[in-house]
Amino acid sequence: MVRFTIDVRVPEDVLQQATDRRLLLFLYGKDVPVSGPLSVFCPQFPEDFLETVRATSRRKTAPHHLVQRCRLVLLLHENPHLGQEEAGCRIGLSGRQVLRWRQRWAAGDFSVDDSPGRGRKATFSPPGTGRGQGHRL
Repeated sequence: MVRFTIDVRVPEDVLQQATDRRLLLFLYGKDVPVSGPLSVFCPQFPEDFLETVRATSRRKTAPHHLVQRCRLVLLLHENPHLGQEEAGCRIGLSGRQVLRWRQRWAAGDFSVDDSPGRGRKATFSPPGTGRGQGHRL
């Protein structure tokens, strides 16, 4: 990944308040080289989902993969036009993972849990239901 630095004189208070530095640099008359287009998938998170995410990210016993996803939700809520690669670097996910979560949330599925996977699901059958099986199987 290539990072660019641009010598632009922007007042410090404006720079601290800016949520999207690309837009800020554009407004100050500099053409900013961007590694790709801005994300089309900018989900609008419901407030109850954000509360759940904040609570999960603060839990000490939460699984790491859920905490990463919660941090991604909060990051994208603060800066919805952040690129996939940049968001992934900040959270510890790949850009492709960030894109997939963005697509899922933009479609309206506000959850950080895994979707059910493919394949046959494990089932448990009580003893004695199988024909021809002994009682010790």
